[in-house]
Amino acid sequence: MIDTEHFVIDKLRPEDAADLSDFMISDKKRFGRFFPVTLAQNLSKEASKAYILLKNIEIG
Repeated sequence: MIDTEHFVIDKLRPEDAADLSDFMISDKKRFGRFFPVTLAQNLSKEASKAYILLKNIEIG
């Protein structure tokens, strides 16, 4: 986690899956252009949950 006076950055949790999926889908055109693989892995709540779990393992 990164915590400064102005913002906090923390790892996503499985509970964040619906919000992540909604966020990616809401700007599908832009994410598709710049992050097509990430978008493809987050097109549903279940897919986003799997994505979050995988990335948390990769990050450690």
